[in-house]
Amino acid sequence: MGSAGRPQLPEHVRNRLVALLLEVEDLRELGTRGLLVSELRNRLGPGFEVPIHNSDRLYTIALVEECQQHYGGLRKLVDALRLISPGHYRVDEAAELVASHIPLEILHAAERADLRKLLAALTSEVDSGSLYRAAVGPLAPQLESAPNDLLGVVDELVNMMTPPGQLPPLLVFVEYLAAAVDGRGQTAQALRRWNADVVRRCELPPQLLAAARESAHFHTSKPAGRASLLVQIEEDGLDHNRFQVSVWLWLDTDSQTLARDDRSYLLDEIPDVIDRALLDCGSLLVSDSVEPMVEFILPHRLLVTPVDKWLITSGTPFRSRLGVYYPVVVRSLDRLRTTSLPLRQQWRAKWRWLQEHSGLHPEAAVRWMADEDGRDPQRLYRELSGDQPVAVAWPGPPPPGHQEADSVLGAAVWAGTPVALWCREHHGEGGHLQLTDMLAHGPLPRLPDHALRARKEADAPGAADDHCGNHLSLLWDDPSRLPEPRFGLSAPSSTGGSPP
Repeated sequence: MGSAGRPQLPEHVRNRLVALLLEVEDLRELGTRGLLVSELRNRLGPGFEVPIHNSDRLYTIALVEECQQHYGGLRKLVDALRLISPGHYRVDEAAELVASHIPLEILHAAERADLRKLLAALTSEVDSGSLYRAAVGPLAPQLESAPNDLLGVVDELVNMMTPPGQLPPLLVFVEYLAAAVDGRGQTAQALRRWNADVVRRCELPPQLLAAARESAHFHTSKPAGRASLLVQIEEDGLDHNRFQVSVWLWLDTDSQTLARDDRSYLLDEIPDVIDRALLDCGSLLVSDSVEPMVEFILPHRLLVTPVDKWLITSGTPFRSRLGVYYPVVVRSLDRLRTTSLPLRQQWRAKWRWLQEHSGLHPEAAVRWMADEDGRDPQRLYRELSGDQPVAVAWPGPPPPGHQEADSVLGAAVWAGTPVALWCREHHGEGGHLQLTDMLAHGPLPRLPDHALRARKEADAPGAADDHCGNHLSLLWDDPSRLPEPRFGLSAPSSTGGSPP
């Protein structure tokens, strides 16, 4: 990062750019150099000047360094070179190099100044570091600025690369900042107006800004949650029997990556990955805190996998069921990745109702599934798409075909239902009574702990073989727990709109 807050190329990247430009023959001619400087002066302002050098290398280094002192200078350099040396393959390579290391500028100077004015009064009121982690996600780079340096954090966000298809991180952060200062005068609304104006000028779809705004509101309004181990399992693109695994420790808004690589695993190899991750996160948790929840984010066809029965060592020579030590739940990877705004809103609304009515059990909140529901998933989907129920339950396994997205289980997922409870094997009337007891005695938000208790009871010496805790699955899908930043779009391309 430059002294003026402008992104700078790492030295090895700068050297590669210089090497590419040295192969552009036109740049060796004095007349072309003068034309290039004149063109860049028109684009960057009258202060742009490059010292004269007899050495081609020294001149090119000076040209690159001068461009780095101006906002958007390197991008405008390659644009000017495309005008002067059209079709030159080294210019195209230089453009790709710059695009992969320098973020696209989305703010006009006046917009930047207006934002800094709005932020000036908030510098001592907000925890910028926590908001940054919540807005940008657990995989965001570490901040160089102090957590209480709001202006410094914003400068870093301005210069942060945007993954394809996402909202620039700065605009997401502004939404979270506005939600954090809501009720403290007019600043929150002014921040939202500023954000909306930038989105409109950049021609970014407004519905995704609305989704980011809802996410920010949900973050600030929900109570702090327990720690969780988020285990994301997704199919390998080459072999559907192998899977890639990512593991994060989620501490409310603060997350840390515990496992993530390019290796693919068979299902029976994944428990060892989780075992190691649980041992790694032990030092990050308070010793007397409640045990973390283990949340498996799974593709639809794996939602009924008995992950709670996977064996771990917990650092001992012996193996025990994961679900006996921790509340184990499953979540839908397909739903987490959806871009459907109506579905996300329905999902959040149901989850919010679940939290706000934690001590209540109105009959409409839980829908018990019957055999006939398996014959018409479309009808069931329409029924579940209302504000309630917020939970569905089966006394036995979901009907055959549950691995398909348009199954009965799929109807519950795609209707935005955040909670589903079922036994993976038939236990008759006894299993039904056990599930009914879990749903009827105690607040619904305690279901993960009820599931933990049932699994412990089933694993205890002398427990009945048909105890439902031996085969208990709980879908518990909090839409605010995002393993990676999801909402948003990239900055607009030079022709307007957002790139594909």
